Amino acid sequence: MERKENGWLMRQDLFDFSTGEKRGVAAPKRRAPLHVVNDLHVVEHVFEGGRLAFRDNVKAKDCAIILWWRQGAPTEPIAGEFSFRLQADEEAGELSPRAARDAWTALSVIASNIYADPAGKTKTALVYD
Repeated sequence: MERKENGWLMRQDLFDFSTGEKRGVAAPKRRAPLHVVNDLHVVEHVFEGGRLAFRDNVKAKDCAIILWWRQGAPTEPIAGEFSFRLQADEEAGELSPRAARDAWTALSVIASNIYADPAGKTKTALVYD
């Protein structure tokens, strides 16, 4: 179900998984113009296909490394991100504690790499700061 509010399209069919309550989410109009923020023009490269497997037969899906370069300056990325999704156990609706610890360990190992900066800015902060 959708409705407009102050020029924004509101979706009412989404809900908060932690409480089970429905909540509205604002989205821009379908044909809303896009604008460059802070004169930052980026090129994004997404490298997919990595795999991670954890205990209890849990596998990471959609592993990806995302790199941002300033448009016209492709020699050094200005931001990088590693992401993956874990599928929760369908019956229990959650990850096993061991699989959750394994995922945290994997992220900790990746963050300790000399090329990683866990305290670095997110892509969103890079754009708006």
